[in-house]
Amino acid sequence: KSENAHSAAMTLFRSISHLPVCVAYVPRGPLVDWSDPARYVQVLEDLVRKAKEHKAIFLKIDPDLVIGEGIPGTDSDYPNSTGLAVQNYLQGNGWFFSSDQIQFRNTMEIDISIPEEQLLKQMHPKTRYNIRLAEKKGVCVSTATEGEWPQIYRLYSETADRDGFVVRPWEYYQRVWATLSGSRMADCLKAEINGELIAAIWVVGFGKKAHYLYGMSSGKHREFMPNHLLQWRGIQHSRSQGRQIYDMWGAPNEFKPGDPLSGVFRFKQGFGGKVVRTLGAWDYPIQSLSYRFYTSVLPSVLKIMRSRGRSKIKRFLEG
Repeated sequence: KSENAHSAAMTLFRSISHLPVCVAYVPRGPLVDWSDPARYVQVLEDLVRKAKEHKAIFLKIDPDLVIGEGIPGTDSDYPNSTGLAVQNYLQGNGWFFSSDQIQFRNTMEIDISIPEEQLLKQMHPKTRYNIRLAEKKGVCVSTATEGEWPQIYRLYSETADRDGFVVRPWEYYQRVWATLSGSRMADCLKAEINGELIAAIWVVGFGKKAHYLYGMSSGKHREFMPNHLLQWRGIQHSRSQGRQIYDMWGAPNEFKPGDPLSGVFRFKQGFGGKVVRTLGAWDYPIQSLSYRFYTSVLPSVLKIMRSRGRSKIKRFLEG
């Protein structure tokens, strides 16, 4: 609250049914100089104190703090000493690596500050081929208008139904997209073939970074490789806005065959970026018994919620 403020955090307090308690979550925070132990220890203690005032069962933090780059156990593995020091501090001071990771812990980033020719050159040959194939086959990429968002949402729901993940109701995305696009922080790029919508992505930009946040595609015309061209156009669009990093938003937690993200990861690898591994979400239990109960029943609750969510998607698509 001063001109010399050195840290910041947004804390979300979520009530639990009709109980007089809540959970506290700091998304992508706190923001603090993680190379200064005295400073981040003070910030964490302040956040715990604030969570206690709100009768929170536990506090969850989820800072965008890098602990390494590259795939562990390979020549590309480069540990980050600052991130690992913070990880060691948390492990020794009552924090627990969360079983409920809200954001993607790992991601793929592309340095897009270099010339386009170099960006294309560092891609996998098959990726370059697929980009050119999409162009040759007549895939057209343009910016979707607000009036097309309902169609974009339906395509997102079809993608969720096909790939087995859950999306929120239309009203949620309408509000998010309107807020971000209204602030000139986001654009929706759509891919069409002969006027038919076959894929789309939402790219959100802030500061030097652009994030590929949402992606959706039809089961039709996949042989035209629209997703490859969409990502390339997303990179070009982000470069035109002065972004220097293109975050492809998500990489496996475990870099092993069979990971749910392994297929998508191979697609992202084709664009020549690097793996960035972050600290992930960590919990500080405040009410120990309640925390243990909450974390033990949470998987079952989430399973039920996902099942209901998938049913809602099917009803929406059939309606």
